[in-house]
Amino acid sequence: MTMKEADGVQIDYSTVGTEIKHKALKIFRRWKNGEFVTDQELHWMSCGLSSIWDLTDSELAQEFLECSKEDFGRVTKFFITKYRSIQYQPPAIFSQTFDIVASLIDKENDTRKAIEYIQDVRTRCAEVQKLLQVIPVVIHIVESNRFLLKNDNVDRITEKRTYSEACVGFKVDLRLLYDSRQNEHDLLSMEVTKDGSASKLCKDVCKLMREAKDNLDDTFQDLLKSKASSLPSAWYMQANGLHAHLGSIHLAKPGLYLARHEGKLCFPRTLSSLLDFKNSVILLASVIFDFGITAMMIRKSIDMTDDNRETTLNSQFERAKPLDANSQLSMVRPTFYNPPNYDSTTAVLPHNAHNYSEPDEFGWATLADGSLYHTLTGIKTERHPFAEP
Repeated sequence: MTMKEADGVQIDYSTVGTEIKHKALKIFRRWKNGEFVTDQELHWMSCGLSSIWDLTDSELAQEFLECSKEDFGRVTKFFITKYRSIQYQPPAIFSQTFDIVASLIDKENDTRKAIEYIQDVRTRCAEVQKLLQVIPVVIHIVESNRFLLKNDNVDRITEKRTYSEACVGFKVDLRLLYDSRQNEHDLLSMEVTKDGSASKLCKDVCKLMREAKDNLDDTFQDLLKSKASSLPSAWYMQANGLHAHLGSIHLAKPGLYLARHEGKLCFPRTLSSLLDFKNSVILLASVIFDFGITAMMIRKSIDMTDDNRETTLNSQFERAKPLDANSQLSMVRPTFYNPPNYDSTTAVLPHNAHNYSEPDEFGWATLADGSLYHTLTGIKTERHPFAEP
């Protein structure tokens, strides 16, 4: 029986969610049988088996789906528009201050005077004041790390890591968290390398996309339906030397996650290029703004859960009002994890990687484990209603 995903994003005679899984499964079987597969094929396999449609490179995404440019553009236009991140618009005082500080350093080579200027700028907005304080921090980092930031010294810097053999998730270099009363909630995952090869960068970004997907799935577990004021996203960053790519993961349809490229960061090697870093600061501020929205939704959901629990404990006669779980929970799918040392012989497919068969006229479809799923409502059951009990 041909398994089909529930995303409903039609392309040719199938759906995007179905196609990326079918193609990923073909690569998996070749890899499992010991055949040679390229790094790019391993990337598509790992993403596809995790229900991730990588749109960070349109040409490669179109090549993987083997569709026409017209069909690809038609399908992706809606998603690219809908899931475009909100660009932070800094106040005029920030841009003005950044330009003046960069000019003082460039023309007069006087960082002390530039920092004093920042400290003398007055604003009533606390958030703007915090943003302005980013500038002296960057100046201090560049000034105190001239040796490390000089390109000729890259090969003289070493790094050493030790990994365990356990294959229960991902190891990343940096995690940005929102710490609530009950848990730590991942908002961003980051991998850093000083001068990564093409192979390493390909493997790292694939790992980051899946880590971000797991973070997004965890966020859905924490959100109540009534507090999901917007569509949450998860973020990842891949740094290679002083350059970094920033991306986001979104759950667009049942069984279909989108990976989007959000921008590029370039940290200045010298203070003469400080002005070029302004757009990177604005991009980071946009990401932090999105973090705040997600953290606020999580906090409100936790507060409502706590209030409901307290009401239940304090009331002897009244039943607490039921809380609606996030309706997107039925849309999530499992993640494919790399086997230890990339040993293909020990690789295991994620449970329900291909979600269900063609639904019947009433919307009931059979899952890979034999249970039933109603594609219109998200209801799951062990027995078809028409079957004898």
